[in-house]
Amino acid sequence: MKVKSLQEVTKILGGRLTDEGRGDLKIDRIVVDSREIVGGEMFFALESARDGHDFVQDAANRGASAAVVSRPIQSAIPEIVVEDTLDALGALAAQCRTETEASVVAVSGSLGKTTTRELTAHCLSARFAVARSKKNYNNLIGLPLSIFEIEPSHEIAILELGINCPGEMQRLGEIARPDHAIITNIAPVHIEGLGSLDEIAREKLSLLSFLREGGKAFLCADDFRLMAQEAIPTDRLRTFGFSTKADFRISNCATEEGGFTGFDINRRRFHSRLYGRGIAYSAACALAVATEFGIPEGEVAERVAEFEGVPGRMSVRRLEDFMLIEDCYNASPIAVKQALQVLSEFPGRRKIAVLGDMLELGNESRRFHEEIGALAGGYGFDFVLFFGEMMSAALEPARALSVNKDKILYTNDFDELVHILRRVLQKDDVLLLKASRALSLERVIPELEGSKCGG
Repeated sequence: MKVKSLQEVTKILGGRLTDEGRGDLKIDRIVVDSREIVGGEMFFALESARDGHDFVQDAANRGASAAVVSRPIQSAIPEIVVEDTLDALGALAAQCRTETEASVVAVSGSLGKTTTRELTAHCLSARFAVARSKKNYNNLIGLPLSIFEIEPSHEIAILELGINCPGEMQRLGEIARPDHAIITNIAPVHIEGLGSLDEIAREKLSLLSFLREGGKAFLCADDFRLMAQEAIPTDRLRTFGFSTKADFRISNCATEEGGFTGFDINRRRFHSRLYGRGIAYSAACALAVATEFGIPEGEVAERVAEFEGVPGRMSVRRLEDFMLIEDCYNASPIAVKQALQVLSEFPGRRKIAVLGDMLELGNESRRFHEEIGALAGGYGFDFVLFFGEMMSAALEPARALSVNKDKILYTNDFDELVHILRRVLQKDDVLLLKASRALSLERVIPELEGSKCGG
């Protein structure tokens, strides 16, 4: 962000500066976690799981230059008092957005946002200086922090936008004001807070109303809810997917020698180190965006081939004597189905699926877990282990369709899960771990490291 004085920030936020004599103090870095302070930052005291006001003095002790608060703390540093610190954080980010000359590409959707964000940024980096959201910085806190990281040298910024309740996209759109927008798909993710797939689509598509004049929308052609959008004219729409109507059409997607993925986009062959149809969608979207910015198809193909993916999302590696497919960042019915498909196609002697709870599915949760159980049981994997309270609903549907009923297991005890895996894993097995983030299923990995298969 550009350097601003406390007086300027106070005016932007419509707040009150407690020490007007310090109004000329310069600020160029923002933090919301006092532990991240190295000196000179402005600390926003957000009220969430922990009240940031309890850490204002700690922020001062660590070297913060000022704080934004909703109630005066009378700390050792100047404070800007505002009505709501989260709203203030967004207001400052919105102002910083207007000051950047970088083209902003917003990425939203139910599934594949982060991989699409990272791959698109990787492809655009072939020709441009690119800023991007870090980690899962995609909400009303993370988006502003991402905008603050945009430097004058950046030519493009790829910003991820995620929602879990009605009206949230409206505020994110007001802050980001994107030049272009990507919506990857619509799926039953956060449906507990958003109500229905149609509501999710409406929320996601509302982002398009914030596009700047002439901005393009990049939408998945395989999603009928996205294709029904009327927010922008078709001449500003670019589509990708397996549909024959897609502008960037995927075809001939298959697992290649070595377990990698190959696919055609508009008849050009692409190769990826990652697995499954998900990476083909991300690559087609990245190609569409890169084409808009004038990057040749051949350069995009090279960048896709070298892209190593995002940790915890369909990440494949050898662990001890077996292959591990780690996909523990999040889980929804469609994402689990995709992961099971990858496991079924993955080369290996035996295949073991560990499936944990899918969260935030609302009243339909039991039905979705039963459907996943039936699907997993029908694949004929050597072992299927269900883990978590909600996955108990998957057990009987899985056994009903499995020829190996005694190898369809359930536990809600982590130690028992580890014990079972240590017992059943054998050399050259392929193990899939898939669950919602809250289960921290990746905890299994260090427990298996150093363990002898079958021991």
